[in-house]
Amino acid sequence: FEEAGLDVTPRVPSDPAATCGRQHTYVIFVNGVDPLNLGNFYCLSEFVRTHGFPNTYFGQMASGSRFCRKIKEIRQCDSAARIVLVGYSAGACVVRRVASDLCCEGIDVDSLVYVGGDMIRNIPYSQPHNAKHILNITGHGLCQQRLARTRRPDEQRALRQAPAELGVFLRIAQELDDFLELLL
Repeated sequence: FEEAGLDVTPRVPSDPAATCGRQHTYVIFVNGVDPLNLGNFYCLSEFVRTHGFPNTYFGQMASGSRFCRKIKEIRQCDSAARIVLVGYSAGACVVRRVASDLCCEGIDVDSLVYVGGDMIRNIPYSQPHNAKHILNITGHGLCQQRLARTRRPDEQRALRQAPAELGVFLRIAQELDDFLELLL
């Protein structure tokens, strides 16, 4: 990690308000067709967890309905909950489906993140109305794909460009961490 020039020291916010916000942020990662975790997506979820988001969950594509139930429970038990769904590759289709299923039940998702969501197209189904923020990090380089629905100007920021090397994955981790910071 250090060789790639990235700070991997776990960050614990000194501001009690930020810590409190992180306690109510639930980040759910869904892996793609990669049961052996060769894409190292599990490490991304651990990176987020160790950087101050203790309510971080990881699952495979078959976990979609389980996560849907979990989110319903979270919304019932924690009125201040912020839900972040992150899908990798084909897992992006799973989190899109979870968000759409939750939309049908009137449950909001604070952020919907597609990592390597090259198969996610700019169509209404990919932009469920219950998702407040949508980010698509494609495999064509780190670029934020603006979906049709407009976001607040202060949330519209370009992602840093990164070379297609070992550091790309770690930079995605940092970008995701930065994106989560916008929620607090």
